[in-house]
Amino acid sequence: MQLISPMKQRVWRWPAVANFFLGGMAGGLYLIQSVLTHFVNTPKGNSLFVKFTLVASALILLGLLLVGLEAGRPTRGLYVFREPRRSWMSREAWAAVVFVPAAILNCIIPNLVVLSVAICAAFFFMVSQGLIVYSARGVTAWNVPIIPLFFISSGLATGSGLFLLLTTVAGLGLNKTVVAISICSAGLNILVWFTYLKWSKTPEFLASTERLRRPISMFITLGLGHLLPLLILLPMAMGLNELLIRQIGENAAAFAGLLLIWAGMLQKSGLILKTGYFRGIGFGE
Repeated sequence: MQLISPMKQRVWRWPAVANFFLGGMAGGLYLIQSVLTHFVNTPKGNSLFVKFTLVASALILLGLLLVGLEAGRPTRGLYVFREPRRSWMSREAWAAVVFVPAAILNCIIPNLVVLSVAICAAFFFMVSQGLIVYSARGVTAWNVPIIPLFFISSGLATGSGLFLLLTTVAGLGLNKTVVAISICSAGLNILVWFTYLKWSKTPEFLASTERLRRPISMFITLGLGHLLPLLILLPMAMGLNELLIRQIGENAAAFAGLLLIWAGMLQKSGLILKTGYFRGIGFGE
């Protein structure tokens, strides 16, 4: 018996990748900035919260719009709201509908209850995206329980990267708490991604994820995209070489944030576009 080469899934293309990437990053950005603004004293916290809330809302809406445009008739996207009891795609859409108004309302009239609703909706949106992929039973590489956790860890990593990039580019100062959160998020995403790639030893799974496990892919995604940002950020978090940090810290932090965003895009695009699937015919003569 010989394993037949897996076929690529062709239902979801780049618009779906953009939705998963932008939506996850937006959710991670909102969760991180909510914690920093409301539970940690940060300079310019309130004005920053409003600006980043608008960014997160725009990214989520943009991702959903791109998916709707992929269908050719965006008005058909309204049908996605019909099945929240059975469809994770429908739950994702409803999470966005709850999140955007609640997040913006909290900026206009700050309220702990409204903030909690927005935070829960952002987190549920990230979880829903992971479960959309996990519940696609025809794709061998997606049917592993760690997929939803990957969407959470990836969202936090890219969200922290975007937070670093925006704050430093805008000249709002380098915040060590943000640096520490970015380090933890990147470390968690490394662990989850590596665990995912080693999750199963079955021929079907190994064949489906072969392109993701290639040395060059691992080097780019985990090495350049995660380990290099960690090497940049760790001295800042530990307070080493303060003079060097003051001179190049903000630019280095922005670069580290950009790398985390880039790596997250590579992970999502690789997971959606480069994995294969089997439909019960994985073996042949």
